[in-house]
Amino acid sequence: MGYKLLPGNTPSLLAHPDSPPGIRASFAKHNLWATPFNEDEQYAGGAHPVMHSDKVV
Repeated sequence: MGYKLLPGNTPSLLAHPDSPPGIRASFAKHNLWATPFNEDEQYAGGAHPVMHSDKVV
């Protein structure tokens, strides 16, 4: 069994990569990330993503 990935229309990251939102949303720089499953990594931007520059834990 295999999979075929068909690219479609995808949004671009509008935030500058060096801005706080761009740094926090660095996962949005690419359309596909393939990683092994990890129960603790369900939300790439965190459970409650925010757009300020303070560090959020």
